[in-house]
Amino acid sequence: MSAQTESNPRLSQLVRIFFAVASIIVLVGAGLYFVPDLIVPRWLWQLTPFNANFLGAVYLTELVSASLLIWYNRWAPARIALPMSYVFTGVVTLVTLFYLDRFDFQRWASWFWFVIYTGSFVVAVAAHRVYRRLPVANPVPLSQSLRNYLLGQGAVLTVYGLALLALPSVAGGFWPWRIDDFHGRVYSAFFLSGAVAALMMSRSAARLELRLLGVAQMASGFFPILGLIVVDASQHRVAWSSPGTWLWLAGFAWLFAAGAYLFRKSLAVGQPAPLATAPAASPGE
Repeated sequence: MSAQTESNPRLSQLVRIFFAVASIIVLVGAGLYFVPDLIVPRWLWQLTPFNANFLGAVYLTELVSASLLIWYNRWAPARIALPMSYVFTGVVTLVTLFYLDRFDFQRWASWFWFVIYTGSFVVAVAAHRVYRRLPVANPVPLSQSLRNYLLGQGAVLTVYGLALLALPSVAGGFWPWRIDDFHGRVYSAFFLSGAVAALMMSRSAARLELRLLGVAQMASGFFPILGLIVVDASQHRVAWSSPGTWLWLAGFAWLFAAGAYLFRKSLAVGQPAPLATAPAASPGE
């Protein structure tokens, strides 16, 4: 696999260690999806059942990306995973700084949350800065139609993410449940991080980058839809005949289908030829 060739250098072990530690809070956040009765009462701010479930789905998607980064710890897929990480953590941190009244700073968990998010942002930016001049690791051929699709997907996710950030009540008005301004702006990070990856890969991509984005998009489409069905089975608040609900479902189904295609593409492309005579790249080159 491309992660085993010299043209795809390893990252510092410090990057792997830090993101392994940071994944603890992501894992706890994913608990909102599976064990909400346990996690919601202990969460850092108040959550409704639908918001808790969707936030858990967001954390599950982030956990997928972080796990692949930790597992490979190489330039591919880190070239994509690091920007996704610092865009997500940067936007969420910025939003929460404007909503400090949501946090109880008498609890150590609130301080820990800000330290982890700020630290993750700083480490991801610093690591990307160190390695950013490295070329794409064993790029695979992308058809012009796929390049155009990734560019279009990135543009759509960017516009919608920015709309949620600026006008959450308007941009989130068609969602199957009511989202307040705070959660709408937090959710914008979910769309903006995916947009960055799609836009970067519209120019060039390694097969592990296709795999990372494919798995992440499958997760970001599957878990929100399943979660909506499960939560509404007890809440009975979703208007299933509403056009807004079907638009929401279609959007996340689109992400799942696109992710499945990218994942399949990552398996179908040919193995790169080993660069036996090429020296290993160094971050400073």
